[in-house]
Amino acid sequence: MVIDLKNAEVFFVDGNIMTGAVDFMTGYMEGATSIVVNGITGIIPVGSFITIDGVPLYEVTSTVETMGNTTTINFTPGLRGAVADDDVVTVDGQFLRIKVGDGTIAWTEKKPREFIMDRGTIDTVRNADEEPMDVNFSLQYNEITASTGDPPSPEDVLKRVGEAAAWVTSNTEDPCAPYCVDIWVVHTPPNCEAVEIEKVTLPRFYYEELAHDVKAGTIQCTGRCLATDAVAVRIAQ
Repeated sequence: MVIDLKNAEVFFVDGNIMTGAVDFMTGYMEGATSIVVNGITGIIPVGSFITIDGVPLYEVTSTVETMGNTTTINFTPGLRGAVADDDVVTVDGQFLRIKVGDGTIAWTEKKPREFIMDRGTIDTVRNADEEPMDVNFSLQYNEITASTGDPPSPEDVLKRVGEAAAWVTSNTEDPCAPYCVDIWVVHTPPNCEAVEIEKVTLPRFYYEELAHDVKAGTIQCTGRCLATDAVAVRIAQ
């Protein structure tokens, strides 16, 4: 699959995730832009993205704290659907947002099969060993912003150096494994609010080759994900 990135934004996201829940007995109606939460430890940075009841890409505009922990979140856009008390609220990790001037990103999902023969005739088929998803991209970017502080460069994020030195691996299940990030591709169709936003997540991406073209102003990267499939969701604009 290939996406022209002129109408998309690319995010590199770390594994520094917070989880809480809606804390309002009657829940909230569609369109609400503020919710009370519990279970959050620490302060949610303004500019972070949150997922509410499985719906992603709400951006935090301000918060209210109680005893050093966020208990109210104000966000944009308004809720895309009603939510109930105790629905899960996830604060996504630190991110680098890349506005791409030109470029492409491609990934390949593999499903190896093993065909079993019986006296020279195909008899049956089984799933063979899983293979990681291949990812490659070439980016010429116009603008970068970060969830907090001065934005690191894409190279800093991939290498966890400089402004990204404190980033947390997105492979939270195996913290002893090499460092990796999630990649989001968020495609917003231009001038057509009737068409949904598409968010594709390439989970736990490990870069293996990083090339630079100074004349063209691009970075080119190839690597693999500790996953077999991309995760795609569609969201109303």
